Amino acid sequence: MLRIIPLLIVLLFGRVRVFADVQSHLASDRCVVYKSCASCIGAHYNSNEQAVMEERGRLLRHSTTKKDVLRWPHFRPTCVWCPIDETCSSKSDQLLCAVENNTIVSQTIQYEYNCPLGPIPYPDDPPSLLPFWMSALNDTGALEDVVLTDLSLPGTHDSLSYDLSLIVSEGDSGEMKELEKWLHIFSGGTIKLLPGELEEFFRLQAKTQQLTLTQQLDNGIRFIDFRIMMESDSKEWYSIHFMQSNNPVPYYFRQLREWMDAHPGEIVVLWLSKHGDAEATGQDQYPNVTPEQKQELWAVYTSIFDGLLIDSRESCIYTTPIGTLLQRSHRLITFTSDHEEFTGLSPLALDGAKLQNFFHENGVFDESETMKETMNYFENGAANNADLKRQSKFSLMSMNTPGTWWQVKHSAKHHFFHWWDANDLDPVLEGLFESCYSHIQIPEMNWCPETLLDISQLASFYNQIAIESANTMIEQGKSEVQFPNAFYLDALDFDGTLRTGTQVLYGAERSPFTASHKTSRYAYVDTILGYNVRRACQKKQEGLIRDSTQLRSWTCDSLMAAVKERKARHPLQVWEEPNFGRHADWPISLEKK
Repeated sequence: MLRIIPLLIVLLFGRVRVFADVQSHLASDRCVVYKSCASCIGAHYNSNEQAVMEERGRLLRHSTTKKDVLRWPHFRPTCVWCPIDETCSSKSDQLLCAVENNTIVSQTIQYEYNCPLGPIPYPDDPPSLLPFWMSALNDTGALEDVVLTDLSLPGTHDSLSYDLSLIVSEGDSGEMKELEKWLHIFSGGTIKLLPGELEEFFRLQAKTQQLTLTQQLDNGIRFIDFRIMMESDSKEWYSIHFMQSNNPVPYYFRQLREWMDAHPGEIVVLWLSKHGDAEATGQDQYPNVTPEQKQELWAVYTSIFDGLLIDSRESCIYTTPIGTLLQRSHRLITFTSDHEEFTGLSPLALDGAKLQNFFHENGVFDESETMKETMNYFENGAANNADLKRQSKFSLMSMNTPGTWWQVKHSAKHHFFHWWDANDLDPVLEGLFESCYSHIQIPEMNWCPETLLDISQLASFYNQIAIESANTMIEQGKSEVQFPNAFYLDALDFDGTLRTGTQVLYGAERSPFTASHKTSRYAYVDTILGYNVRRACQKKQEGLIRDSTQLRSWTCDSLMAAVKERKARHPLQVWEEPNFGRHADWPISLEKK
């Protein structure tokens, strides 16, 4: 991350010429033209007013008088969004957009991460079936002799990154600490070059989810990737993904406890780690944190989830039937990385080293190879799951793509230097901003994803192909093909779907040419539920379930019919949009689209 410091220096000293006459050019309120939250809040990055852009370019190219660079933040319009009347205004000093009887009704939205899901409002009520799918499957009687590792759990990656703050996590490596210092100098310190904007930029490079923890659970998620670190200054634990969460981790623990109390028939698997390293221990897992400090948090965790945690002295996820786990209220299975120091070898947790995490480092940026390895994993899934079960291990498939340095640099160029004439690019900047497209191994793609959610939704486009291809083989009776014990991935959308279109989950528009596909979604959770119903009910049909006379609300047939009806709402959709990396018949051809 130290390599980003030259970029911050260039932002301040990179021959930026700002002049007073630009201010008068922008004197009128130019924010009112923006009709959506994301376009309004993003206006200070992405002004589309050609006349203003041309004037900026002319002044930057031809004038030789340097003015105070600290006026640069006012160079572009700063807009705020009022959710009450859905208007965009340049009155950034107006803190409230509606006051009623001296009570704040709504605050203006000043950062994109606060924008609603848009453009369709997120429904107030959760989707059907998904909040209680495990209860429904248990009600069929099919879970009386099925263990948890016979099923596959839909999960999310970096599950709490929907709630990142503007504070860089300081409880990290030395490089992260150094970057936090530079951000403080340039954004929040005496220089105040771009107050808040740099932090927001990096937050959007770290955000993988839009739905809250409760919404994820309501949308069928049962594997939670909980990244945590104790911040060295505050000595409090926060969820982190480069930036720290808005709230300390007990806040999110309590949200989970509240949801589980309201859904007594559901089991959740949660993984506690710093950065998704299953095997790292001690200082390699949690730098500068003592065993005592780790176990203090573990004591908070066990107190909050008292009565819900699996007790490995009584139950085992590899041999104890799910029905029995539910009867014992062993409903929260916690994998802890650095198990010995974090929990003191508590029987109420499982060792995170037991997770086998399949992960392709380059993800969608090398999609041809990623697809090949993913399909090979699925096609050998039965053998792999059986082998891991013998070793008391848990198979996990990570289908996310991490952001990269070259992508972040290109995005910074787009956001902060989009007004600079490409033909007059300063050599210093040219050296910093190498080509993004040369790194992406997708044919004809000439767009660089701007945020991590852009990357995630592009990855989801191809993840749906892999998951659906494997699911088709399973439906055809190919017993060697199985899903892992859990998936975790990015860009979860409402109804347990994956957003595969180009409109970003927080509302930002990318491609204006494919209106029919910009919010396309794939039935991620329902596909996995269909797999689970099929596997559990097959054992029941083989005569392993002895009590078949009990009156039940759900049967295997009725539950499978409900899952199929839901899945049909969001089938696999592929289309040709090569500029944005979407291909209908690459890297594999689909016999049936």
